[in-house]
Amino acid sequence: MSLVFSSRIHRGLQHIHNHLQPRTIIANMSQSDKPQSQPLSYSAALSGKHNNNNSAASTNDPSPPPKHTSEGPKPNTAPQTQPPQSAPHPQRQSQPQQKPHPHSKPQSHNPSSPRTSGAYTSQTYTRNPAYTARTSTAAHETSYILSLLPSSAHHAALTALRKRYFPAHLNKLTAHVALFRALPGSQLPLITSDIEDLVSRTAPFALVASAEPFRLRQGVGINVTQEGGRESKKVYEELRGKWRGFLSKQDDGGFRAHYTVMNKVEDESVVEGAMEEIRASWKGDRGVCEGLVLWRYDRGWWRLEREFQFGGGREGEA
Repeated sequence: MSLVFSSRIHRGLQHIHNHLQPRTIIANMSQSDKPQSQPLSYSAALSGKHNNNNSAASTNDPSPPPKHTSEGPKPNTAPQTQPPQSAPHPQRQSQPQQKPHPHSKPQSHNPSSPRTSGAYTSQTYTRNPAYTARTSTAAHETSYILSLLPSSAHHAALTALRKRYFPAHLNKLTAHVALFRALPGSQLPLITSDIEDLVSRTAPFALVASAEPFRLRQGVGINVTQEGGRESKKVYEELRGKWRGFLSKQDDGGFRAHYTVMNKVEDESVVEGAMEEIRASWKGDRGVCEGLVLWRYDRGWWRLEREFQFGGGREGEA
């Protein structure tokens, strides 16, 4: 009987051994952090109790938070949304460069402007402040020039000399002897009245251009000799005394009767060459001053406004 009882106990234990294999409790971790669980003991399996080594892995206890590794998936985090980007500003389209007209003159700086470079246009034109009348509206009013009125043959001879030596792309004028270069339009009634009064009391006088040229800073001039120079200065002095309150700095600075036959030439050798040619070929010229001429200034051009004949005569009103 004792053998039978021992045999039954042995089969029972064998049955327990076959069905209760050691189990591994795996925590909710990444594969690289899984600890190896310890097998349950027989007594624990029979009693339903875990041993101390596996108490941390009990399904009744909360599992530790998963650890993020560089190889495993990232924790459950909501994808970050990028703030909307504003649309880029459209690029400014460059304006096509305008081609110069095939018959246009070379560009140069305006001879009456203090600027040393840049295109001469109606938009960019500015006049030297020294050539501006001293009035409150001078910057916005029309300007006038007063010059001598020479006899035709004398004027033609000096104009031919100027045309030969003055840079063609800058030459807007014929030969002239200017008395005042910036008379303000706001004073035009007074100016014309004073001129009329003067010419009514003045007789024509001789006007003699010297045979000897003189140097300008960038050109060549021809003086009017004492025959004509003296009378011209007398006219200037009388009118300056009446207009001094509004004359420009240049106009109020004095007067010397002369013709400009070359100017605005920066090449010194060209200026010196012109001086030598004029000395060798120019013999001077004699004419008559017949009156005065009033011109309207137009961005480098002189537009005829009115002629005043000496002795009270007057013709050529614009």
